[in-house]
Amino acid sequence: MSLTLEDRLIGVERKGFRSEQNPPAGATCWGELQRLSGLQVVRSVADKPVPSGTVYQAQQGGVLKACEEIADALGGVPYITPDGALSVLPDARGSVVAELVLGDEGTILDLTDTMESEGIYNVVVGNFEDADRNPIYAVAQVTTGPFAVSSPYGEYTRYYASDFVKTKAAADSAVKAVLSQAQKGQSYRVPVQCIVNPLIEDGDMVSVERRIGDPLVGRVVSHSLGSSNLMNLELDVVRELV
Repeated sequence: MSLTLEDRLIGVERKGFRSEQNPPAGATCWGELQRLSGLQVVRSVADKPVPSGTVYQAQQGGVLKACEEIADALGGVPYITPDGALSVLPDARGSVVAELVLGDEGTILDLTDTMESEGIYNVVVGNFEDADRNPIYAVAQVTTGPFAVSSPYGEYTRYYASDFVKTKAAADSAVKAVLSQAQKGQSYRVPVQCIVNPLIEDGDMVSVERRIGDPLVGRVVSHSLGSSNLMNLELDVVRELV
């Protein structure tokens, strides 16, 4: 017989509302997270009233979506703690709690130096019209770095239009702004295999020594125990642009 352990959020996702609902009068976010999920909660941030106008929709995965919206109001995302309780992982990143190093005396067994780049646009094409409905075209692209259009990453194009852009200068400015926004705040995932550290939990910030370059600093978004005394981490690393 085999046993598969699933994240308890899957059970929350399977629940649904049978009709459109509103939170009870005077409901708070942590109270609603516990009521909707049916799970014990661990309060990681200060409580707040449920935002006015909140409506729970009768849709697939509606209860989980409601929990995600409430967690967003608290400034984070819902996750399951190692003890099986529901908590909220704050969007704000904290201080580094563990340093993982390479070498004979190190704790890192395997480190993948690649980055997950899905969703990172490096070309923006603007399609606009002036006041006389003549077409205006503008293009902005990344020309340097690992996401340059000439790099092995290739081109990933986003198309943009706006009724408020009526001149070529405004068009050029608009596509540059959209490209800058697409590049900022992007993150990528780094898998790490290391010696088990019982102090590391999901949401912790850890520093990881690399073979070349400065250490990576990322948030643990998932972890699992492997064979022997090893653990596998997945880090979410914010890519810094210069």
